[in-house]
Amino acid sequence: MDDRMFIEERDLAKRKVMMEEWIIQNSAERPTIEEVDHIIDCFETIYNWYEKGWSPGGFTTAVLKNDFKQACFSADDVNRKNLYIYALFLHWHIPNNYHKKVKDL
Repeated sequence: MDDRMFIEERDLAKRKVMMEEWIIQNSAERPTIEEVDHIIDCFETIYNWYEKGWSPGGFTTAVLKNDFKQACFSADDVNRKNLYIYALFLHWHIPNNYHKKVKDL
């Protein structure tokens, strides 16, 4: 599968399955299904920020701004364990021009 493909998938159910598989394949340690669902919710927040202009929360804003310390401080237990997967997600699944949009946060 092309790594950039799942964010372009408009069918939400299909995109969720693609994200689940990708998270499990790329996680440093195998997350539980509840953790995967939580990560997917955060991915969707980032996607909706990029595509629809929705406001992200504190953790996702820190991730988008590449503010490692703030991301660690504002992360819950699931996200703290999975910071690496967010770096991969931004690199492979959000268009590179997202940095320009981050300046408006």
